[in-house]
Amino acid sequence: MPKTLYTLLILLFLVTPDFVWAQTPIKDSLKNVIHNPSNHDTTVLQGMIKMGEYFYRINHDSSQYYWEKSLEFASNKNPKSKKIQRVILLQKARAYNNLGAITLAKADNNSAIKLFIKSLKIKEELDDKKGIGKTANNVGYLLGLQGDRVAAVKYLNKSLKVRNEIKDSSGISQSLHNIGYIYYTDKKLDSAMVYYKRSLVIREKLKLTNEMANSYNNIGLIHFDKNEYPKAK
Repeated sequence: MPKTLYTLLILLFLVTPDFVWAQTPIKDSLKNVIHNPSNHDTTVLQGMIKMGEYFYRINHDSSQYYWEKSLEFASNKNPKSKKIQRVILLQKARAYNNLGAITLAKADNNSAIKLFIKSLKIKEELDDKKGIGKTANNVGYLLGLQGDRVAAVKYLNKSLKVRNEIKDSSGISQSLHNIGYIYYTDKKLDSAMVYYKRSLVIREKLKLTNEMANSYNNIGLIHFDKNEYPKAK
């Protein structure tokens, strides 16, 4: 896969941090959060994960260290409060997701998929429907890149089902588009066209211009492959 595409995928899969990179005061502040013994466990855990995200564009090894450390820290906690349990599990899912992104950066798709699936299982346990929709979509897309089209469609349909339940229109269009992509790579052009067009209708309604351009391009490719050259323009 081209390096630029890997970069785009990694940035999509990585949980977006809520700060600007390369700001030393933020790093120092996060260190204080992590090492302050008076802080609650959930605060320390979130600090570790954010520290990993701080380092993501600077040093992948440091990112990996903090995310693995956060998983170790979380695994040693067994709070009685259901609310705190949920917070810790959500942060574990976030750490697995981010470690998957790091692994994907190393072009180790198989290991990345395993990490994303660990994240997905936690989200399913918590019935985090938005998280399930996003992560199942990502797993399905990566499985498609690996050539496991049957498993890919399974995960993408799981994503589509959940996104329909929560009426996530943008997410629905993404899942539909990715299912179309799987059918396209499997040379099932008519099925691919159906899903691409269903996705496009939603993207046009939402005025998602970049996504619309992607849909038009992929629909054009199908027309081209079917020798329907006037329609491919």
